[in-house]
Amino acid sequence: LQALVEHGGGLDGGHYVAYVKSDDGQWFEYDDSKVSRVTEPEILKLEGYMLFYRLRASETKIAERKHIMDSIEDNNHDAADTVLISRLWLLRFLNFVDPGPIDHSPFVCRHKHINLGEGNAERRSAKVRAIPSAVWRQLQSKYLGGPVIPPGALRNEVMCAECCAEAAALLSRRKYE
Repeated sequence: LQALVEHGGGLDGGHYVAYVKSDDGQWFEYDDSKVSRVTEPEILKLEGYMLFYRLRASETKIAERKHIMDSIEDNNHDAADTVLISRLWLLRFLNFVDPGPIDHSPFVCRHKHINLGEGNAERRSAKVRAIPSAVWRQLQSKYLGGPVIPPGALRNEVMCAECCAEAAALLSRRKYE
């Protein structure tokens, strides 16, 4: 049990109070703007309206995460043999029992080309992380999804010609109007 919500009152109205267990195992009561510490015996006496549980990862899943992250952080891989992966999906991989397929859809234009968006390379690199191609193949074979994002996308080398033409036409039209 990670949290619960208790409802006080009747069908025609009432009040909700939330109780949440922190990472260090302490329980807190959230009652409007008031937050106070409560004990576990107090929690066990409550009649929860909604209960929230945390699904724990298996030892196998924990070992898989460690292996993947060690492989990513190992500086012995060839920088030329890397691809980019969504930082958001990596966060899901590290924290969810089932992260779902690798989702790069925010980086794919309607013409099916890779586009990390406007801005400088630092801004684009906040969205993705370079990983060895071997790690990509391992993750992609298990979780599916994609597509592969080449490292050149960070330097904006991978631009969709159709999107560029549409943007230029829009800019021209705006100047005319």
